[in-house]
Amino acid sequence: MLEANQTRYFTTEEVARITGVTRWRVWQWIKARQLKAERVGTFWLISEEDLKKFQQRPRKVGRPPAKRS
Repeated sequence: MLEANQTRYFTTEEVARITGVTRWRVWQWIKARQLKAERVGTFWLISEEDLKKFQQRPRKVGRPPAKRS
């Protein structure tokens, strides 16, 4: 966890541990713009405020429906 100007930031690994998912899933949330993150060098950092907002949103459980062609 990093702190800057009283704002706490978490790495994708820390967010994964907090939310109970893998780092890969956290990265997918960031890529899909469901979870706001800032890139610093090669790291993605998520502010405590953005993580709290994300956790308050309802999440669908389970696999998405299969795509039909």
